[in-house]
Amino acid sequence: MRHWISFFLLLSSYFLSAQETLYPDFSQLQGSFWLPRTIQNAYDLPLDQVVFEPGNETDYARDVLELSRRWFSGMIYGYGFYYQPSDEQRRIEEVFEIKPLYLVPRGDENLKYVSFYEEDGKIELQFRYFTRDYEVARLRGWRSARFPNSEGTAATLDRFDLESRQNSFDEAVKQAIRNHYRQLVPNKPQFIRGNFALFSLPRSYADGGYVHTQVRIILDTKEIQAYLVY
Repeated sequence: MRHWISFFLLLSSYFLSAQETLYPDFSQLQGSFWLPRTIQNAYDLPLDQVVFEPGNETDYARDVLELSRRWFSGMIYGYGFYYQPSDEQRRIEEVFEIKPLYLVPRGDENLKYVSFYEEDGKIELQFRYFTRDYEVARLRGWRSARFPNSEGTAATLDRFDLESRQNSFDEAVKQAIRNHYRQLVPNKPQFIRGNFALFSLPRSYADGGYVHTQVRIILDTKEIQAYLVY
């Protein structure tokens, strides 16, 4: 438990997923996750051995691996979303829900920890996912010209756990969806329903007690329901 707490206190000052590679033939996805150099000093084992052989006190290794699994899945398969804007006059509260359409299974042999290296007081963990033929088709489909892109940013409270980063991600996605549909729908709709995929890996870091996230998403609108006018 001591190591777990130490890790997230370190994470609160610097955690970044800022570099990603999508191979031109869509055969591989690769993401890099930066950690502070001091994290290696909190464990008795070398960092590469900790990642390869995670134990009870190496929760951070599983959390970083879980982020890579979620976000690679988000690039390939995407998410479903439902957004109901708030409306004070109608006394309607905001509702925003997202759900992965599919997740790469935990332990999938195609999701690999590649390596780590140190630079300028930081450690970079690299993960790679080798896509299957049907996943390549999905990546190409999402990136067709008929689907628009939108960007969003968010800063949410950091509770020093993986879900804090998930909450920040959700809020950034909501902002990206709002930014897109505000340009298309002049009057506030009753709800919007659709799917989206990650165009690239989110850029996320923790600083000053907040998790900051920036996303770029690809949108597939399924339904825009306007309010009935009598």
